[in-house]
Amino acid sequence: MYATASDVYEGAERVVSCPICGNTGGRFQSLGYYVKCPSCRGATRAEAVPQDELDAYWQGEDFWSRDEIEKRKHRAPVFREAARILSRVKPIPGALLDIGCGIGTFLAICRDEGWNVAGVDPSPIACRVAEEEYGIEITNDLFSSEFFADRKFDAVFAAQVLHHLPDPEAFLSDVVRVVAEDGILVLRTPNLVPQEWMLRLQRLLGRRERFFCGPTLQVFHPDTLRLLLGRQGFDDVSFVIARPFLEPLRGRAAIPNLRRLLYAGLKVAVYAGTKALFHVSRGRINLGPSLIVVARRKAPPAQGAEEEAGARGRHLREIVGNTLSLGFLKSLAYSFAYYVHEQVAWRARIHAEEGIRIHATASIRYAENVYVGRNSHINHNCCVWAGQRSRVRLGRDVLMGPGVCLFAANHGSRKGSPMMWQERREADIFIGDDVWLGANSVVTAGTRIANGVIVAAGAVVTKDVTEEDAIVGGIPARVIASRKGG
Repeated sequence: MYATASDVYEGAERVVSCPICGNTGGRFQSLGYYVKCPSCRGATRAEAVPQDELDAYWQGEDFWSRDEIEKRKHRAPVFREAARILSRVKPIPGALLDIGCGIGTFLAICRDEGWNVAGVDPSPIACRVAEEEYGIEITNDLFSSEFFADRKFDAVFAAQVLHHLPDPEAFLSDVVRVVAEDGILVLRTPNLVPQEWMLRLQRLLGRRERFFCGPTLQVFHPDTLRLLLGRQGFDDVSFVIARPFLEPLRGRAAIPNLRRLLYAGLKVAVYAGTKALFHVSRGRINLGPSLIVVARRKAPPAQGAEEEAGARGRHLREIVGNTLSLGFLKSLAYSFAYYVHEQVAWRARIHAEEGIRIHATASIRYAENVYVGRNSHINHNCCVWAGQRSRVRLGRDVLMGPGVCLFAANHGSRKGSPMMWQERREADIFIGDDVWLGANSVVTAGTRIANGVIVAAGAVVTKDVTEEDAIVGGIPARVIASRKGG
């Protein structure tokens, strides 16, 4: 019997050591039959499962029934998606190992795409079916790097394996021995983020067994996977929401087929919704029930002329590939539109007298409401933002230092209303002649500044400055001196 959470817990909440990451501090959260580590955020089953029970489950005929084998044959769309993900990160096929390969469907798909495939699975039934269906000879055993001591694989795939193992870190440390330098590891495993409520529901229903597919010993948070993979020398860890398996309709029994159809519809809806949210949030919101994890083994620095030439070739292919990609064209179109908006469109609408200078990095908003007097200079990174109903008027010979901001519109600050929806308040800004606005100073809506005034760097002008030739500074700005005659 292996060590589990039950061996290290004292009571229901306090833990001595996390079986996943080894953490020895903090209070652990109870999630039904599981406990969640406050450090790695992974969940571990609190009670031990005898090793002989695990072996009997995965190798026995009860699991590998005729019905289960038929289900595996119909999972080709799921495995094709995994193959597409693999081809994006490893476009040139090489050597591939599938750990826990089942009946070999993924291996058959990759073999047809040019990969040199190998597989290992503990079930003699699954190995026999793989040879009969696909002509692939599978190593019938639990995975060990010793079986492949003389081989290195460009990609290793393990779907629905890691969360069934008592010691996932030991498994990964053994896997890394057969991964080539700069090789890829692809995993598929449940995602704890949306599964927490499922773990509580499992306890509420009293379904200690047969709630998940197989004895699930761990459920990983994305942060847990980053930690485990990083410890084994994998970097560039990314996540893809895994496509669900949709069970096909069978026979003529109406009620079972209707149940399968409704369940499939629910899976598709959840998949589409979580995937859209994942893309809109740029990966920050990850609620997919199951994840495909892609990690690359860190490669040592290239040495010698041959390695340097290979690196240059990869960089060139990357540059060419990115240049011809749809993402690059979108970015180029966006950059061009931004340039036109920021540097071209407003120039036809601004009211400017002769002799003015506006730096290329200056930002102008509602240019039709901006008036710039003769010989005035708007420096780099300045913001001159008029409003839809408010004007910004600069007198003659005005000098604006770098980073000066003139805002003729502002948000309200009423409590109870989100800032994005606060009332917009607009008021004109008038800057007199011969005014010097120091670097990074700010002038707010509704402010008038008299002729000859100097605004110190970093000052924030929130009220009118009516005294000519005054020098103002501070936040909020106040008169600190006056200009002297030369």
